[in-house]
Amino acid sequence: MVQQGDDVLLLSSGKRIYAHQGILGIRVGDNTIYYGFDGEVWSGGDQCLTPAERAEIADYMIALWQRYRILG
Repeated sequence: MVQQGDDVLLLSSGKRIYAHQGILGIRVGDNTIYYGFDGEVWSGGDQCLTPAERAEIADYMIALWQRYRILG
């Protein structure tokens, strides 16, 4: 995954995801992925992200949190 500018993440599949300031979050319970604080990217099922795309997003966010962890 590559961040393009402040608000777009480009997946290796070519799909672009809007992510305000690169922020993505996941709501506990139903696995809905949000950008910023209120914009829904994906909500369950296989509506718009493949398993490989979901894994790519997860790996990206895990790497960011690991980098953050080192700062503390």
